[in-house]
Amino acid sequence: MNKLFLLLFVFYFSFSQSEKTHIIYFETDKYNVLEIEKNRLLLFAEKIKKEKIKKISIYGFCDDRGSKIYNLILSQNRANTIKNILLKVLLKPELITNVDGKGELLLEFVKTEDISIARGLNRKVEIRVELFEEITNGILKDKLGRELPLTLDSELIVGDKIVLKNILFKTGYSYVLEESIPVLENIVKKIEQCLLDGKTREALSSEGLLFPAVVV
Repeated sequence: MNKLFLLLFVFYFSFSQSEKTHIIYFETDKYNVLEIEKNRLLLFAEKIKKEKIKKISIYGFCDDRGSKIYNLILSQNRANTIKNILLKVLLKPELITNVDGKGELLLEFVKTEDISIARGLNRKVEIRVELFEEITNGILKDKLGRELPLTLDSELIVGDKIVLKNILFKTGYSYVLEESIPVLENIVKKIEQCLLDGKTREALSSEGLLFPAVVV
């Protein structure tokens, strides 16, 4: 658990501004949007209106009940519903490059004793908005002039600040969704590898790569 707390702090201090995400939840066997979810979606749409949008992807999902074919159709209808709402309130059609129903998410990917909660988290649409990255005075940089956005796949050195992606939080809560745990575990492995390579914990924490108050 200490490792997960560490990763939450890493995320807090260095999350990415180049992609914004939003999740809309649905009732069982429905693809119409609840009023509270629609209001949340409209607030999100108002925020991204002000951004320089590169592209938007919309992915629909279902819980594990029903046939695979039925769930593919239902998840596609959910994705289409969200697309239509976004088109009405703010967006040019060409910005939405992907509207895809993914079908069911299996319960094994959400480890909880409460099956109804697990299924509720799987009845959703995910919106991923990729933004144009701002370049100041033509700066992008690297080979070791750094800047860019550095990620876990970059050749990291002591003092680098990294961008983390695909870490999702439950709406209205401060804890991550179970589907983000493999991403967090990968970050732990990267940090442990840095330690094995001789980079001390104190050195890594000096620029915020590790949170100094948390024990790995």
